[in-house]
Amino acid sequence: MMAGGMGLAFTTRQACETIHVVADNESALETLLDPSLHGQQLVSIVACRNVREWLSKDPRRKTEFHWCPSHEGIEWNELVDGDAKKAADLPMARDECSLAHARHLLMVQMKSNWWDEF
Repeated sequence: MMAGGMGLAFTTRQACETIHVVADNESALETLLDPSLHGQQLVSIVACRNVREWLSKDPRRKTEFHWCPSHEGIEWNELVDGDAKKAADLPMARDECSLAHARHLLMVQMKSNWWDEF
């Protein structure tokens, strides 16, 4: 999911008419541009903003999403899998936090406070 967001951030800065997003994870394709509440909400919101801005600059522009089978010996898929694993280890900016993660942090703090009091 993070790799998809990073890929869209890069490609929306390029001079092209079509962006093809290819992934072996159907769920990631479905949620990449879904800003509703989920674990990678912040990635989706930023991706939506980037794509919306890019699409608005030229009516001929479009995005296409493609699913490909994993572990089928597709050379480019294997290369992208390696890049995605590396990207997942990159740190996020300290001031960026999804609503889901903020809720999680709040619950952890509240439970800790409760245990300290009682």
